Amino acid sequence: MKKIYSYSEKKFTSFTQHKQLSIILEMLQVLEKNFQVEEYARALQKSLNLCFIYLDNANNAINSDWKKYDLTQLSDVISLRDELLKDKDIFLRDSDIVIKRYDASQELGSKFPIVVILDNLRSAFNVGSIIRSSECLGVLEIALCGKTPGIDNRKVFETAMGTADYVKLRKFKNVMGAIAYYRQTHYEIIALELTNNSISLTEYKPKPQVALIVGNESLGIAEETLKECNQIIEIKMYGVKNSLNVGNATAIALHNIGEKMEE
Repeated sequence: MKKIYSYSEKKFTSFTQHKQLSIILEMLQVLEKNFQVEEYARALQKSLNLCFIYLDNANNAINSDWKKYDLTQLSDVISLRDELLKDKDIFLRDSDIVIKRYDASQELGSKFPIVVILDNLRSAFNVGSIIRSSECLGVLEIALCGKTPGIDNRKVFETAMGTADYVKLRKFKNVMGAIAYYRQTHYEIIALELTNNSISLTEYKPKPQVALIVGNESLGIAEETLKECNQIIEIKMYGVKNSLNVGNATAIALHNIGEKMEE
């Protein structure tokens, strides 16, 4: 059952300004998520407009420009929400943002014969980010190895933003099990790591099927794992630091490999 927001003028103006702002922000976020549910959206729009009128009557308007926003327009709902959040020095996480744009109208995209093997990643954010990037870039499967958290982890789930529904996830006890599994189905095993034997990502020519290993944020990929790889690739760095966040590095590598497979 959807929450009903209904306040009398006396009740709403009795709240502290912090409480009033929290209620309005909550209603705006719920309205954004339920904008296509017409009857519920209209009720929320009515409640929001009443709350702003109450504040104006009390000469205590949280946002004096609220009248410039048309709450029947999704873009205005989002703009007003963001303006109020900014006024309170609150910044959204990716998982707070509802992605609509063109997603719902697109057919399921084609997949590349690419697998991403996550070797004991610790950060739920990084795992969720890699799931999201992998789905967007056409990855077929993701192997979660060792202590790598899965989609049952709340932070992974939120950061993946629904993309885990469209890319297959497999769980392995360790990375060696994943390597053995994909090798027997003729995947080329490659690692994303900076070593004395690594070649530039731009020089790498992928085989018809590729399994890309990315390693632990602090420890990287173990030497015994690297010995099992057909190739080790690196992303050329130009700055003072010689490494990228594992999520960013994985996305760069996947985009490059996918483009080469399309050629």
